[in-house]
Amino acid sequence: RCIKAGSKVGDLVLDPFAGSGTTLSMALRLGRNAVGCELNPDYAVLAHERIEKEAGKMFVTRID
Repeated sequence: RCIKAGSKVGDLVLDPFAGSGTTLSMALRLGRNAVGCELNPDYAVLAHERIEKEAGKMFVTRID
């Protein structure tokens, strides 16, 4: 609901505390671009796997 209310299709959604990637996943489903940051490597991997499964290989990711 917040993503739809605060952005338009094609906009960029930033999630500085991405966690398991829920916000990023919903942004992509709603036609937005999404960027997320997560310091916990376990959650970063979880978010990456989740989004890759849902969105395919259409995004670039960096996990350090």
